[in-house]
Amino acid sequence: MKTLLVIDDEPRLLDTLEKLLTPEGYRVVLAKSAFEGIQQLEQQHIDLVICDWLMSTGNGYIIVDYIREEFTNPWLPIIIYSCYEAYFFPKETKNIKVDAYLSKFDQVEVLYNTIRSILR
Repeated sequence: MKTLLVIDDEPRLLDTLEKLLTPEGYRVVLAKSAFEGIQQLEQQHIDLVICDWLMSTGNGYIIVDYIREEFTNPWLPIIIYSCYEAYFFPKETKNIKVDAYLSKFDQVEVLYNTIRSILR
């Protein structure tokens, strides 16, 4: 069973994603901030990270930078899952190495398909 780490500061979204992804056969670990996400990365085996970009306590850049520069597995797949469309991200984020940018407004099937594709 693959383990997904979902990082978002919106409790309802965390709850919803856990309810949607668990029946798909994933173990879902939740974190309410970038810093809590880093703690979860250090404590558990994670196969893929789904992270909001803008959060009230830290942001997605903290997670991406930590994984790519400091984490024991710098190739860990990352999906940025945000209210922003990928083309609205500031120019400086275009060079950040993530596996996918998804909008929270996309259909849930887009998220499912992206996760499956990355974890193949």
